[in-house]
Amino acid sequence: MRSLKFFFFLKKSLLFPLIILFFSLLIHFSWLSYPQEVVFDEVHFGKFASAYFTGKYFFDIHPPLGKLIIAGGSYLGGYHNYLSIHPPFEFKDIGEKFSDLPFLGFRFFPALAGALLPLTIYWLVRLLGASTKTALIASFFILSETTFLTQSRFILLDSFLLLFGFLGLCFFLSARKKNYPLLLTFLAGLFLGASFSVKWTGLSFLGLAGIFLFIDWLETNEKFFFSFFSKKFSPLATFKEESFFKKLFSFLKPLIIILTTALAVYLFAFAVHFNLLSLPGDGDAFMEENFRQHQIGFWEKFLQLNQKINFYNSNLKGTHPDASHFWQWPILKKPIHYWNDGEARIIFFGNPILWLGGFLAIILFIIFWKKIPLSSKNKFFLLVGFWSNFLPFLSVTRALFLYHYLSALTFSLIMWAIVFDKLICFKNRWGKIFQLSFFGLVLVGFCLFSFLAYGLKPLGDWHQKILDMILYY
Repeated sequence: MRSLKFFFFLKKSLLFPLIILFFSLLIHFSWLSYPQEVVFDEVHFGKFASAYFTGKYFFDIHPPLGKLIIAGGSYLGGYHNYLSIHPPFEFKDIGEKFSDLPFLGFRFFPALAGALLPLTIYWLVRLLGASTKTALIASFFILSETTFLTQSRFILLDSFLLLFGFLGLCFFLSARKKNYPLLLTFLAGLFLGASFSVKWTGLSFLGLAGIFLFIDWLETNEKFFFSFFSKKFSPLATFKEESFFKKLFSFLKPLIIILTTALAVYLFAFAVHFNLLSLPGDGDAFMEENFRQHQIGFWEKFLQLNQKINFYNSNLKGTHPDASHFWQWPILKKPIHYWNDGEARIIFFGNPILWLGGFLAIILFIIFWKKIPLSSKNKFFLLVGFWSNFLPFLSVTRALFLYHYLSALTFSLIMWAIVFDKLICFKNRWGKIFQLSFFGLVLVGFCLFSFLAYGLKPLGDWHQKILDMILYY
């Protein structure tokens, strides 16, 4: 009987993730070959990935890991064979035809990363102590959010940033539950490092893990910590205590494992980057003479390139008609036009129903703090996760876009799933009707606005009018 119950539990625990994965793969890989043209920032990241095959040095304001993964996908897709009979594809302009370029290889890994995100969020919500139902609702929200779909269908970096960041947090929470065993702590550092090796904004995930590692340690060593600030504090007596080093080591051990692993991933990405780009290229203009002439070693190159990345990130002054201010993001203002072919358009725009829910969640999560059935630390984890991925953009002076909100949006949708499931009463008939109606509206929103993610023509004038009315409200 026990074995039968265990089999049922195992089957149930696998069934939901498999269902999520099935629908996510279906949604993310449908029409992946359309359009067979360069879309938005594929002009940059496609060109950069191609440069790893020619060896010509390029410069980008982001670390190299995401571009290396895209290059790996293009290799698996046969781009190296394409280069044996064709010159490198230039990715010159938006709308440039791919012709016989095996471009699906370039788009494969971003799409796969996007497809794995809903499953990762399901795992994260369960690790935070929420119910299976809440985790399913959260993954459903991520699946139905069209901005995640749009950003993962093309040769872009953000799906890697999100997947690695949230996977890193999942492994961190798993390690935290088991007193930081070596393997789980190592995997946390691996994926957290991978996240900021794609974009520096991934550092917010590492910072979040660091904050909660310290909070956990402080909770069990509160007296020990505050004794340092006591007037009676005696360094010699404290250091002589046998427990001093044990208490300190309990904090430093996971911290060192995570930081060294994350740094190793970051360094490895640059080592591969330098090794593959040994020839002169357009990026030389951004670097110093000793870098261009290969007169310095790895560490000097690494430091110089990171200094340049920081400089150009801080001093970019260009404008863009679709650039937006941080305060416009939670209310879904300033959609980004990626591609246009008459009636068919690709526009970065979200599911309005979900963005409204995510916006409300930020407020309701605080108002109903005590009623939310999670531990205070896990509730704080979600709030800090949202704000740490949102507030840093307040100080950024260069052009920003709606997609910079995706990490914070993910946290807000998780909070909305928890609020929606636990605080809104569904026990009576009207509550259930409201619940089903909301899910129906989410699906309708996805069906209407996924046309903008896939680049499909509207179903008719009525559809076009709805899209334009909400896009430019």
